[in-house]
Amino acid sequence: MCTIPERRHSFQRIAERILYEQTQPVDYLHIWLNGYQTVDSALPRNPRIIYHLEPENPGPWVRYRVADNLAENDILITLDDDLYYPTDYINSGLNELSRKKSADVIS
Repeated sequence: MCTIPERRHSFQRIAERILYEQTQPVDYLHIWLNGYQTVDSALPRNPRIIYHLEPENPGPWVRYRVADNLAENDILITLDDDLYYPTDYINSGLNELSRKKSADVIS
């Protein structure tokens, strides 16, 4: 997920929803701080959050950089800092991937 200083409030709400309220927990939440000079002390702290500073604000595409370091069976889910996700968002996505994988095996 990318965020900018102007969306600090909505980002904090989304981070809480993803980290603490999902029916399927995430392993890590990579956050690109576009336009930030430092990691603001008011931002959420959690061992699963990995902050990446991007003072020049290269845009939302930088969130895909993490894909370069994924293991073969890792799953990357991208999020926006201004959408309020349902509590089953991660679980629903994983279920859909499983359903698709099962359909591919049967075909």
